[in-house]
Amino acid sequence: MQNFIRYLIVAALLCGFSSVATPARAQAFAVSTTTSPLTGLWWNEAESGWGVGITQRAGAVFVTWYAYEANGSPSWYVMSSCPVVADGCTGDIYRVSGGTPITSAWTKPALSVPTVGRGTLKFSSNDAGTFSYTINGSTVTKPIARQIFGTKTVGVDYSDLWWNSEESGWGATITQRGATMFVVMYTYDQNRNPLWYVASNCAILSTLLITPPPPSTICNGDLYRVSGGLPPNMPWGNTAVKADAVGTVSVVFSGANAATLNYRIDGISGTKNLTRQMGDMQQAATVTSFSRIQTEIFEPKCNSCHSAGKPFAIQSGLVLDAAVSYKNIINAAVKDPVAVSHAYKQIVPNKPELSFLYQKLLLWDPAQLQHFGSPMPLGTTSLSVGQLDFIKRWILAGAPETGDAIDAQLLADPTPPAYLPFTPLAAPAKGFQITSGQFTVTPKFERELFIYRKLNNPGEIYVNKVESKMRSNSHHLVLYSFPSNTPAIAIPPEGVIRDLRNLDNTINIGTTVAMGYHTFLAGAMTPNYTYTFPAGVALKMPANMGVDLNSHYVNANTTGNIVGEAYANFHTVDASEVQHAASTLNLANTSLSLPPGVRTTQSKSFTFNAETRIVMLTSHTHKLGEKFIIRIKGGSRNGEIVYTSTDWEHPAPAVFTPPLVLKAGEGLTSEITYNNTTNR
Repeated sequence: MQNFIRYLIVAALLCGFSSVATPARAQAFAVSTTTSPLTGLWWNEAESGWGVGITQRAGAVFVTWYAYEANGSPSWYVMSSCPVVADGCTGDIYRVSGGTPITSAWTKPALSVPTVGRGTLKFSSNDAGTFSYTINGSTVTKPIARQIFGTKTVGVDYSDLWWNSEESGWGATITQRGATMFVVMYTYDQNRNPLWYVASNCAILSTLLITPPPPSTICNGDLYRVSGGLPPNMPWGNTAVKADAVGTVSVVFSGANAATLNYRIDGISGTKNLTRQMGDMQQAATVTSFSRIQTEIFEPKCNSCHSAGKPFAIQSGLVLDAAVSYKNIINAAVKDPVAVSHAYKQIVPNKPELSFLYQKLLLWDPAQLQHFGSPMPLGTTSLSVGQLDFIKRWILAGAPETGDAIDAQLLADPTPPAYLPFTPLAAPAKGFQITSGQFTVTPKFERELFIYRKLNNPGEIYVNKVESKMRSNSHHLVLYSFPSNTPAIAIPPEGVIRDLRNLDNTINIGTTVAMGYHTFLAGAMTPNYTYTFPAGVALKMPANMGVDLNSHYVNANTTGNIVGEAYANFHTVDASEVQHAASTLNLANTSLSLPPGVRTTQSKSFTFNAETRIVMLTSHTHKLGEKFIIRIKGGSRNGEIVYTSTDWEHPAPAVFTPPLVLKAGEGLTSEITYNNTTNR
């Protein structure tokens, strides 16, 4: 029974008493059927039996705190005005009473809404934070975490505040995960004191997962009254929380925003009409230019990648969840080495030309030649003219967190930028060109492929420049060669596309065979890239050179294929112009043992028997790699760091002009830190 109570209590409530705590309601938000980042159930696992629910809409948070009175009876509080600032929100706490029990005919209540304290939510991630409150003279801080009780919802998500606008003063909340809903009713007892009921397992029909849902989607479940907890100003200790079955509940959804609540409580049956609470959650004054950027650009365009815990967010260091996004962008450091070298920050107030985030949005324009990686948002299309202008004007205004001075109509302008269409890379006047040819990428899929091309050069050639060009939505282009001792069986057939992943996202094992023999030649993560060797230096390639072209594209669209295409040019010079023939140093460490759940640093040194000049260094590791450092080994500069990468997916090259000179007996040490978060 204790396990049942634990499951029932903690996962039961979201937020959402209707608009009683403060009277002003001047502006409404449009309701989305996808919940905002902080919306959900939050609890303290060590204190099962109480919790907080959070509903976020734009820069506003509505908090419901389900707790108990001194006698153990259930009670609830609300923070109806909690504007999101930096990494959390702060607001007054209200205790609401004076309403009519749900089992009685609703009468116009004389609601009492006294302020009983003040609360602050702080979030360290999308799934963890603290709840600090002062109530009845006591100040307490408790850790809270998101309660996960089911799989991610597919289709319409009914998680939200629900109410009857003709009976303002009580409400119902619905939290949906997968095929389960938690339905909570915030109401009153016969003495008009706050009371809550919960249906912890309101099972829904599988047809709910169809978009759009059919008429009369239904969930049904048993209803409980929970009691026995301790009040907020007392240590939790050993409580005697219990859940008493009092009846049943069903919710019939006639659309995304309308429903009927049917209940039977202590033998009394009733029906209530419900609609989503589409009010502004008492936050009309907190609608700001930045909150518009958050809700109309970051959340729909960026947060599928840049939310806490997502690989792209981890690697880029950029988390754009609402609770932390402003803090994470204003004068915030960037990882891209080219941007770092030019003193860029994520957003520099008053200076869009130094704002890395804004410049990444402009990379859809082929005329933008900065080597800042892929244009954002990756896998879809450029922001509209109006959206780009809105962000630029906001930056020029000082990138304020408050205020709403930028013309909001710009965000409604859907006009796409008039960028030039993609044109193939012109073949070099002297040299060789290879291409992937055009290929399709299906919706919601990352396609990474290889295609082996022969240069058909009859004799040795010397390459002094490598140039590449790709269509939009390319993640990277890498060119590989094969060492002379590669087994013939590992050399792929010429001109045949080899996909890394099958359409079901499983790995194509046959493709991985050749990958074990790859030697890096050149690569780029920007649509246009050129690398030129220092004067008098050229890359020596043997006769009949073969190159394995690796192209990776992302299609984030839900419908419609996109086209991928990549070109690479090898510009050659006569042997008489070459003073130093360059070659690839493939310095690999493949004997790695990474214990489960442990952060490990692995090192390996490579010593050169003759004087060696390094013109470029880059790295390659996989997704457990957190940091890749290369140090000089030996000599007067022993231990000096000459390369650092903290992004395993986008390892930028370090270019040395003049070359890094290592004497005979000196060398390089790779020092890689892995964080094995798996149990393997």
